[in-house]
Amino acid sequence: MVLLSGVAAFYLRFELSELRPIIYELSLAAFLKILFLISPVIIFLLAASGLYNLKGPRRFSSELWKIFLAVSSGLLAAVILFFFNQAVFPSRLIILLTWALAIVLVSLGRIILRAVQINLHKRGIGLHRLVTVEKTSPTAIVSEIEKRPELGYKIIEKIRIDPQPGDLISKLEKIRAASGIDELLVADPKISAETNERLLS
Repeated sequence: MVLLSGVAAFYLRFELSELRPIIYELSLAAFLKILFLISPVIIFLLAASGLYNLKGPRRFSSELWKIFLAVSSGLLAAVILFFFNQAVFPSRLIILLTWALAIVLVSLGRIILRAVQINLHKRGIGLHRLVTVEKTSPTAIVSEIEKRPELGYKIIEKIRIDPQPGDLISKLEKIRAASGIDELLVADPKISAETNERLLS
């Protein structure tokens, strides 16, 4: 999406030549060399923001903000390098167009991926193995997770709170050895401090 936004910006620049005349010539090959230098920086910043971590659902508004910051920071490097040196990079408008298009296209890519991920979750594919620790009766949050597979979780075991923390830990160890555990949800806010510390360890 980053590369696509750059190429689209390159050609859009010529479409907007009536609004802002093209003074300097810039070949696509020369522009691609610059784009291939900038793109890994933006992708690294996207990764550093946690956008390639598929564990668990996230709010899209949070992702959109991270995309904005990562793309803006990446292209800021291009601005610092080229903005005041038109001999090296003759079109400032291409940088601005690439920035805007990259935010739009990367966000669009995330929306498509989210839709695919939710669809797969509903089919039982890619769910994270979740073990819950709760009271004798199911809690509202556990019931909600069971009703909504699109949240990305599959409850593989429900453990009732045991007075002995050691018994609880041994049960978890057996489950982990048998099927693996991706995440653990303590669904009882009144769990003892001792048990909570053991679970955290």
